[in-house]
Amino acid sequence: MRRFQRNGNGATQAPPKQENKSKVVHRLYYRVRGGTLSVTVWERVNKGKNGDFETYTVTLQQSFQSGDKREWTNFIAEDAMPAASIGLAQAYQWLASQAEEQGGEEPQQ
Repeated sequence: MRRFQRNGNGATQAPPKQENKSKVVHRLYYRVRGGTLSVTVWERVNKGKNGDFETYTVTLQQSFQSGDKREWTNFIAEDAMPAASIGLAQAYQWLASQAEEQGGEEPQQ
């Protein structure tokens, strides 16, 4: 599990980069009041009894200004929730299109 450190504003800071089997495969940005909303799709290759297989996860983060620098948090402001729902729907559509291109199953609902 990857641990994050929180500063006084609830923002997360990633620890020094370690070897991780997850990689970003799709990222969407939305302009929201006071910052940016990021919807990121991650792919992880897992080892199974019948060979390797991929799983996908999605993360949401919102940026905010803290003094003279921009920071990111996992807390999504109420007025950013419409953009978050659109971003999640578009991430789901992207995952479904990838499954279709690869001849696989559509993501579970």
